[in-house]
Amino acid sequence: MRAAQPETVRDYSVHVTDAKGEMKEVAAVRGNHQRLNRLRFEPVTAKSVRIHINATNGADDARIFEVRCYSAA
Repeated sequence: MRAAQPETVRDYSVHVTDAKGEMKEVAAVRGNHQRLNRLRFEPVTAKSVRIHINATNGADDARIFEVRCYSAA
């Protein structure tokens, strides 16, 4: 492979919503070129997880095929 796939997400952030409904950022990635990303951050109790995509590596639309969340317990 010569370069990142155009549809690969380049810049993104991960936000969680807590029990009170407050959203906070738990991770931010800039300049990504890999198709598989594993993020580690402090454990949180969350009602929801949201991924904000800010840029791709060239395509007009981004593609996320799978999201997995694991407990630290």
